[in-house]
Amino acid sequence: MDDARLFDHNRNITVNKLTPTCSVPRERRAADRYITAQLAIAGVLAESPSLGVAITKVIRTVCQSMDWDAGALWEVRPTDRSLHRVQSWYAADRGLEQFLEPRFGSPAPMGIGLLGLVWASRQPAWIPDLAERRPGTYNPQAAAVGLHCHFGIPIRLGTNTFGILEFFSRSARQPDFVLLQMMSITGCQLGQFIKNRRAEEALKENREKYRLLFSGVSDAIILYDLASEEIEDANDAAISLYGYSKTEFLQRRLSDLSAQPRILPALVRSAHHERTVVIQRKRKDGSIFPVESTIGTLTWKDRIVGVRVERDITERRRSEELERLRERERLRREFVATVSHEFRTPVAAIKGFAETLQKGGLEDSRNRLQFVKIIEKHANRLSRLVEDLLELSALESGKRSMNPEAVRLAKFVRRFSRSIGPLVRRRRLSVRVDLPQEMRALADKTQLSQVLQNLLSNAVKFSRTGGRIVVSGKPLQHMVMLSVRDSGAGIPEEELPHIFERFNHCRKDRKQVEGTGLGLSIAKQIVEAHGGRIWAENIRGRGAAFHFTLPRPN
Repeated sequence: MDDARLFDHNRNITVNKLTPTCSVPRERRAADRYITAQLAIAGVLAESPSLGVAITKVIRTVCQSMDWDAGALWEVRPTDRSLHRVQSWYAADRGLEQFLEPRFGSPAPMGIGLLGLVWASRQPAWIPDLAERRPGTYNPQAAAVGLHCHFGIPIRLGTNTFGILEFFSRSARQPDFVLLQMMSITGCQLGQFIKNRRAEEALKENREKYRLLFSGVSDAIILYDLASEEIEDANDAAISLYGYSKTEFLQRRLSDLSAQPRILPALVRSAHHERTVVIQRKRKDGSIFPVESTIGTLTWKDRIVGVRVERDITERRRSEELERLRERERLRREFVATVSHEFRTPVAAIKGFAETLQKGGLEDSRNRLQFVKIIEKHANRLSRLVEDLLELSALESGKRSMNPEAVRLAKFVRRFSRSIGPLVRRRRLSVRVDLPQEMRALADKTQLSQVLQNLLSNAVKFSRTGGRIVVSGKPLQHMVMLSVRDSGAGIPEEELPHIFERFNHCRKDRKQVEGTGLGLSIAKQIVEAHGGRIWAENIRGRGAAFHFTLPRPN
């Protein structure tokens, strides 16, 4: 026999690398047995319900049809780079059981013995006689139970090795290369079978997970074709939510469920990224209800499938509305109480001094003029308070019209700062305008004047005598920012979060500063109506600063 066998370092384990020649009658008989065995193996793989059953039946079929006494499957464990026996079959023999069963707990490392060589070379290997006392092949435990010949073949999964099939015989046998080739084919069949069965099991597991998730969640889940909006699947929660039967629901389009049919298609087709929106939906009976809908997509083959997870938020809306009504009522009561308090002081002063004048104060030539001035002062305070309340109400209700235009801020602020000159000179203050000459904002000039009036008046009140007020600004990406900084003691930290609330009188030296307490609230309403925002901060050692943003003209 002319063969080019590959031996291990002890030249005792043969690794198959060729097809030898045989006599014709013997080859024909062997071929018939191998064909019969392979057909039987193919039948086993076709009929076996699971991987474990298939492996056991294949081992038994090979042993019974080819006169081998025992066989086993060793699986590769990549984590610890070892082989572990997972399946076996052997003839009903007490001796074989004593030899084979303990091997379940004994891993085989790569490169050692026949199993290690098959794993390392990824080729079949054959030991003619385990009882021969040769290094690397002698196995006294196998010899003790009468086992002699031992061969193994790899089971491949693509470029990886899944495991090794091994077989034992009580007879010493020279390498049968036709058998090894046939078993190599069987190894490939098993590898493909394992790959397919694993894919089927993974698919089944994913289907079970999908169904569990699909049917188990309380939110409505709807799958639909993104192009046609035809509903393809829905869970029980969705069908119950909309009041259809399963058959009826799967005959609908997504637009049939919407109370906003003109808006929905554009929203659906733009849902290439997950987003959550609140929209109005329509049940089978025509009732309208709000849902919080999370929109997403997934690609399936050559089309895009839309996914919507929806939750009925009717009860949440009711709770929120009830909470809003409670909050409005609380604010209304607080507002009435605060307004009553703000009005009480000037009204009491006017009434008191008016009564004083009536009861003889007019005859008091020294004090009557002072009494009239006090009445006038409180009357003016009442007038400003009423005007500010009316202004704030008009802004909050949206009744105040706005005519925005491009305003060159440096020129506008300088002109406005001159209008408060008497207030500034009285406190011996200076005003510095530090604005880029070409910086513009899109704003209503009248309302912008109100914002500047309130902020600059505050700065004058709180600045130390002889201090400086600075108005600065800078352009942002789509906005401009203006800042008004005073030279006072700053805003108390506990009052800073409430500085823009109604009737919030900031205190200076623990005494209430004169004012209606509505100026900053009005400024906030005006800035936000322009699409900007306003905030305040303390600047250590340099007073307080108020910043606000306005949109830039195109």
